Amino acid sequence: KNKKKLKPGAVVEGKSTHNKPEPKSDEKSTAKAFATGSIFFALVFFVSAFIVGFILIKISPKATQTVANTVTKKPLKSLTTGVLTIILFPIFFLILFATLVGIPLALILMAIFVIYLYLGKVFVALAVGQKLLKGKQDSQVTSLAVGLLIYVVLDFIPVIGWITSFLVCLTGLGAIVLTKKEYYKSLKDKKVI
Repeated sequence: KNKKKLKPGAVVEGKSTHNKPEPKSDEKSTAKAFATGSIFFALVFFVSAFIVGFILIKISPKATQTVANTVTKKPLKSLTTGVLTIILFPIFFLILFATLVGIPLALILMAIFVIYLYLGKVFVALAVGQKLLKGKQDSQVTSLAVGLLIYVVLDFIPVIGWITSFLVCLTGLGAIVLTKKEYYKSLKDKKVI
């Protein structure tokens, strides 16, 4: 009601100012905290995975390389085996858990399953790093670092990072299962077991 009416042809002199609402400080701090947290956890994963991979390479370089070779030579079969394992394992786990007597075995297998999921990323990173470095097996540690770095970078990309992480987990898990199966078969053929 207090607004003044301007006559037709009237000119308003002086400077006009526009006050834009500034982003809330809470939103800024939340976004900054999220970004800082993401970088921190990515760094923690890189360092911890590298340490684990480094230990595996130093303790058992041939076995580590065998799993990495399975990823490289049989990527699709590794992925398929990983998918089947992640589907069938919970069913097998629940059956064991339901028997009550099989609870200790079920818990042990669950721990092994979680470890395999984690180690799978390490083996895939090693395989990818070696592929990029032309498969120089005498530089396993360098290949591991390169592969892990690529994984961490891809993991930062929305959607693509989630898909990559999921596929890497499944492929690594499948490669470990396939390698264990072939090792068991070779021992059986030699009548060791």
